[in-house]
Amino acid sequence: MSRIGDRKLRGDRDLSMAVYRRIEEDLRGRIASGEWMAGAMIPSRKDLAAEYGVDLGTIQRAVAGLLSDGALRADGGRGTFVAMSAGASRLPSVSKRSVTPKMIALIYDQSFNPTDIGAQSIPRSIYHKFLEEEANCRLLIFDTHGETPERIVELEGHALDAVESEGVSGVIVWHSGGESTLPQIRRIMDRGVPVIFMDRYPLGFDCDFVGVDDEFSGQEATDYLLGLGHRRIAFLAPLENITTIDQRLAGYKKALANVGILPSPELICRLPYTLSLNMVTLKQQMKAAAASLAALNDPPTAVFAVNDLLAHYYISAIKELGLSVPGEMSVIGFDDMDRFAPAPQFLTTMHQPFETMGERTAELLLKRLQTPGQRTFQHILLPTKLVVRQSCRSL
Repeated sequence: MSRIGDRKLRGDRDLSMAVYRRIEEDLRGRIASGEWMAGAMIPSRKDLAAEYGVDLGTIQRAVAGLLSDGALRADGGRGTFVAMSAGASRLPSVSKRSVTPKMIALIYDQSFNPTDIGAQSIPRSIYHKFLEEEANCRLLIFDTHGETPERIVELEGHALDAVESEGVSGVIVWHSGGESTLPQIRRIMDRGVPVIFMDRYPLGFDCDFVGVDDEFSGQEATDYLLGLGHRRIAFLAPLENITTIDQRLAGYKKALANVGILPSPELICRLPYTLSLNMVTLKQQMKAAAASLAALNDPPTAVFAVNDLLAHYYISAIKELGLSVPGEMSVIGFDDMDRFAPAPQFLTTMHQPFETMGERTAELLLKRLQTPGQRTFQHILLPTKLVVRQSCRSL
């Protein structure tokens, strides 16, 4: 038998599995055996970490797998519970015989390339989930992309105005309006209209949320580069105050700290947010960032870009400087947008399950529509996956 902390994990095959996968399998066994009954609250993440003798991030990763397939459900502020049945992830359908269809607003930024298959996978998966559940819903899509922060706030505000005035039954929002639009969102929620945040959420704001564990994923991406022998690793992101960037940066710093490396301020490259919103100026920023990092006395050997778009632009800028990827610079991104491209896939990245994110968001919204007045919020964190391609090399 193998052992993690005080909890025995059975079977030699466990030894070849990642630790969090072994814990995830053991947690499933505890549910299947009846140790944790349907509807029961499981121990806190902190208690589980102590029981298994691992850090909190590993437990978060293990529990995320059970949350993603509905074996567990999280009620914000209360705890995590065993689903009431094996089919708990499937929701009762909304009758097609409803006289008036429910209007659902999807508010999100279709920036950079709104016709891209990847950008459209989330609304498509939301719509297909409504069809699958026989939900009598109509999806209204509001694009909040603008080339200035003020314009983005304005567009999100207009979308929320429409929600308030046109009798929308539920809202899915990819929040870009910062604190400016939070009073509107709170007002909508206070009227009993369910709002689900997707991809990012406002810190300190009680809400339903579906996304990925950005901190753990940022740590995993950085750990991969560290495992290849890189020690001078740059972090590249816009200077935008959103949870996805903040948490991926926290994961990057944690991975470095775990091997005794203090994050170097000169390697944390934050781009002016206002310039990042325009394709032309974004490319110019990449050229400036690449030149600045290459000119350091001790330049980085690897870069972790907060998304694939920045990673690809950075690779182009590096090549213009006469440097090669991965020969002289390894680059890792986040999103796995290359899987939608017809060109050969090159970028090593963290795969985001966009389709699953849309499905789980739709499921949660349908659940909220069937339980009006629900004030216990849930955060669903989906697992990411490291996709190794050709843009990184071992030193």
